[in-house]
Amino acid sequence: MKVVLPYNLGKEKIEVEIASKNVQTLSVKYISGNRASREVLRILRSNRRIFEKMRGKRIVILVDDHTRPTPIKEVLPPVLDFLEKLKCDVKIIYACGTHNVNKEKLKFKLGDDLLRENEVIVHDAYDHGINEFVGITSLGTPIWVNREYLKADYRIGIGSIFPSEIAGFTGGCKIVLPGISSVETINRNHSLFLSPNASIGNIDNNPVRKDIDEAGILSKLHFVLDFVMNSSDNSIVRGFFGHPIAAHREGVKLCRNMYTVNLSARADVVLVSPGSVEDIDFTQAIKCLFVARRAVKRGGKILMFAAMPNGLEWEELEELILKVRERGMSKDDLLKIILGDRVESFAGIIIYKLYDLFINKNVETILISKYLSRKKADLLGYKLYRDPQKAIDEEVNQSISESQRIVIIPHGASTIIH
Repeated sequence: MKVVLPYNLGKEKIEVEIASKNVQTLSVKYISGNRASREVLRILRSNRRIFEKMRGKRIVILVDDHTRPTPIKEVLPPVLDFLEKLKCDVKIIYACGTHNVNKEKLKFKLGDDLLRENEVIVHDAYDHGINEFVGITSLGTPIWVNREYLKADYRIGIGSIFPSEIAGFTGGCKIVLPGISSVETINRNHSLFLSPNASIGNIDNNPVRKDIDEAGILSKLHFVLDFVMNSSDNSIVRGFFGHPIAAHREGVKLCRNMYTVNLSARADVVLVSPGSVEDIDFTQAIKCLFVARRAVKRGGKILMFAAMPNGLEWEELEELILKVRERGMSKDDLLKIILGDRVESFAGIIIYKLYDLFINKNVETILISKYLSRKKADLLGYKLYRDPQKAIDEEVNQSISESQRIVIIPHGASTIIH
């Protein structure tokens, strides 16, 4: 049986042959929509009265970064043209949270024309001098956000809505937290990921999302323009504009419908790709392991297909995995050092929640990656293949039996399993 998986930021497809017919593919829905620029124009025209109030005002537009698939270079120019006709003074802030940014990543996300013709401020979560305190959420997170953002008369966030392992769904006020928040604010928010209610597709009682939404309101984010997209080709299905929580929730309804799949039974082997741009590095690709783990039996095997051109990109995670493994830490031991603030909380919680994949190895994880170094794969404790078919032949086909069940998850980072 031939299996096709997206690969390398969605620019390639991997085709492999599996010697089994006992296979279930968890495919998300594809919905045809508008061309990006046409959808933006529809939104601008239908909200003309709101934009008219911005005439002559100072506007800050927050845009998501290179780890997100939102086609900013296509959707932002019509917005800028519209605001220019209203004589607005516009600044763009690249809402990258704590992610590493360089010229190549900016060019990849925004394109030469946007960078050449506009002032783009790259947020720095680590620079205390550019971040200003605006309040504390009901969950106790102090909120520091970019000072340039606060100077505006109107603040607009542009992003996309996909299922998120941490916040339930991406989009909405996530453009503020973590987008333009300080590292202290981000770390405190990420520590809430320890809650069992912080999981993919869960939004109503998710403390991470509650904290994020309150940060958006405290920092006076006026509007969001969020897009629901097809993960297979990053095409836009529909855009949602308005109040940062209300508009986001409308988009979530559509997104949930598109990305929820039914799993008939857990599998002996799961083949998973993050999908879209989520295989840019291990930090993003790891999202699909949370989903794959829900689909695999204890003692089973996960094969993750992720190019990872930017490598591992998470020193704290590397160091902590080594520490936990070398010291033979139990989950209880790990939890104590997380709560004692002796490690980066988010890295610790990732390992805690995926302990059976990183440490116990109750589920075997195998990487198929074009760029990740063997040294980094060894550090993670995972076997690494360059050749996808060789991985399938040696890890699946040679030992397959009629009773063994295989599940394929082509867009693992954004699939909600029921």
